[in-house]
Amino acid sequence: MVYILQTSDMAKLLNVPQKSGLLIQHLSTKGAAAKIGLVPGVIPVNIAGKDIMLGGDIILGIAGINIKHQDDLYLIKNRVNTDKSGEEISIIILREGQILNSKFKKP
Repeated sequence: MVYILQTSDMAKLLNVPQKSGLLIQHLSTKGAAAKIGLVPGVIPVNIAGKDIMLGGDIILGIAGINIKHQDDLYLIKNRVNTDKSGEEISIIILREGQILNSKFKKP
């Protein structure tokens, strides 16, 4: 999975209801992110000199941790690594303006 950690300015531009999130750029069709139903960007744009893909999911939180800055990614990784195989992990996604709450099982 390739993603961009959004800045607060980009979050405002994309109407994200919090200061940051993970903007999904590309997914491997055989990867875990695709298997749980995440959607990658499909519209190439250039914002402030940076090429990105829009139209995909924006992850707002995983395992009860909202994504506000880079450090939250380490917290999420540590939290998920302590979960046992088969345990359910929550994920909050912004898709087409709708906030979706879902769960997936840790492989």
